[in-house]
Amino acid sequence: MENEKDKYWLATNSHASARLNLQHFWNQLSCGYLIHPDIAFNGSARIADIGTEKWNIHESVPEYLLGQYDVVNIRYFALVVRKDNLSRLLRNLISLLKPGGYLQWIEINIAEQQIVSARPDTSMAATSSFSEDGKKAIATLGVRFDWLNDLPSIYQEFGLVEASQFKPDPIPALRPMSSYLAIGGWEEFSYNVLDKKGAHPLLGSGQDLRRRLNDVRNETQTGAAIEQLH
Repeated sequence: MENEKDKYWLATNSHASARLNLQHFWNQLSCGYLIHPDIAFNGSARIADIGTEKWNIHESVPEYLLGQYDVVNIRYFALVVRKDNLSRLLRNLISLLKPGGYLQWIEINIAEQQIVSARPDTSMAATSSFSEDGKKAIATLGVRFDWLNDLPSIYQEFGLVEASQFKPDPIPALRPMSSYLAIGGWEEFSYNVLDKKGAHPLLGSGQDLRRRLNDVRNETQTGAAIEQLH
């Protein structure tokens, strides 16, 4: 049976670390915060950042961590969330919280990703075609994003209160950065999944995908952009 680590599609090397650092910067600029201003906490608050490879959030939470945190912050887990593990994941996240604590979940909704350009004469054919194939390919691999819009109601089902959703407006000046992040993520996928496990009907082999990404990169250099949305 495939374990949770095997389901991770992206890389964990130095190139991936550079992409993640840029993604952290892009996230802060595009959202306008690290912790949402509606979350009230003081300087001594304990904050748990999920996804730092200290332990597996899908497994039972170690007892010494239960009820220890004022804020639990999780970002960009949608690619490893499946129908059979969302409930377990949420229970584990909530179990980390102190009474009255906050759970903040920040995600990119790839299903709502848009291809845009500030110039009407910019070619976007390769980028648009790849974006649509990428969305379809992700769906065939069992990843869905429809639950993201339902997170407030899902939170309430798990006993959380004052659940709300914030969708920041995209910032045009950040489009090149957003495009670079998307291309980089898919390049990692080409090496980490397609090269190792074989071609995908919509994306081809790893080499095929990298050729398409090069065409996308060329279009972004003339004004096309992959606008990623929270």
